[in-house]
Amino acid sequence: MLAGPEKIDDVSDYFNRRFNATGKSNLHGEKGIREMEADVVRGFEKLVQDYATLQLLDGLPGIR
Repeated sequence: MLAGPEKIDDVSDYFNRRFNATGKSNLHGEKGIREMEADVVRGFEKLVQDYATLQLLDGLPGIR
């Protein structure tokens, strides 16, 4: 099952908001970067937890 345009828009909007906000932050040091990345991943996982999934190679006919 392919993602509908609304789900693609949801994911695009999420990353645009997260990375635009992150780029404006004044993070210093390795710890700040790790915490920011973990927060982005947790939010993304929550956003897509109910989406249908498909393994990449299963969706590419003739690759296997």
